[in-house]
Amino acid sequence: RRLLPSETPESARSLLLDDIKSVAGPDEDWHLSSDWWRVDPYENADEAIVGAFCDAARRAGVANAAATGFPASSDAYYFGAPVVIFGPGSLEQAHSLDEWVEIEEMAVATAAYLQFTIDRLGARDPRG
Repeated sequence: RRLLPSETPESARSLLLDDIKSVAGPDEDWHLSSDWWRVDPYENADEAIVGAFCDAARRAGVANAAATGFPASSDAYYFGAPVVIFGPGSLEQAHSLDEWVEIEEMAVATAAYLQFTIDRLGARDPRG
């Protein structure tokens, strides 16, 4: 479980403990150590590069391109620079036994990456 930008390790731990209590029987012996969390939440939605990517993605056909915190695991926190996490598919299905992505989603994601690259390089759009 990752921390969301609005959470603290303490609030997330409390929610996790509530979840464990709701499924554990009264005789279950379990323990959650106090050092269960080691990574701070990461969000950089206000960075210029994030806004620029969202603009490029919208022009490439991504209707709901908006900057949000990423609610799944990522190494973005460790890069020390603004990061954009974007890709086709859904988090609910990602890394599952039956993971797949629609070809149209791959095409739109590729168009977004290309548009962003063209924008950053100051190149002319080859599509006209």
